[in-house]
Amino acid sequence: MRHSMPTRGQRGYSLIEAVLVVAILMILATASIINIRAALRTSEMDRAYDLTLTQMRQARQSAIAERRIYRLAFTSPRFLDVKRVEKTGPPTQIGQFTLPGLIVFQPEPGVPTDPAKTPDQWGTGSLGIDFNGAGLIYFQPDGSARDEGGRVNGGVIYLARPGDLPRSRAITLFGTTGRIKGWRLTRRGSGWAWN
Repeated sequence: MRHSMPTRGQRGYSLIEAVLVVAILMILATASIINIRAALRTSEMDRAYDLTLTQMRQARQSAIAERRIYRLAFTSPRFLDVKRVEKTGPPTQIGQFTLPGLIVFQPEPGVPTDPAKTPDQWGTGSLGIDFNGAGLIYFQPDGSARDEGGRVNGGVIYLARPGDLPRSRAITLFGTTGRIKGWRLTRRGSGWAWN
């Protein structure tokens, strides 16, 4: 009885070939996990930014449409409370919101602090919620924003995940018109700029 050697096509993979395939798969899996984590962080920031921007715009639109006053209270580190001010009696609760994940109302160290480079040139980049030194906005029936004393109130809100400067966001409010604008932090040369 003769035993023949298996031909090249009949032999299996060598141990070295199997190890190389497993190593390549591990490298691809690691790269995928890193990309997924980055995408999840961006998604979390986008949800917090959209939530804040949407609630501000809805409160302003409701104030105009209903000819009522809407109050937004921003509370550090991550809470937003929306109420409709009633002509008589206590305010009516519209919604209470918490920023998702680890997102908080704060400027991340490294954001531009030069007043000429802050969003809409508001503030100094040192306070997370900066509306005339308070966290309250009263949207009026004409669309403008005021503070508790009835003075025109504009300012800026910063949103950040601690330790994650590149995903920082900001929202500005011009009190006289009620204009609300969202900002994203982007790399510009060796520094950062709001766009």
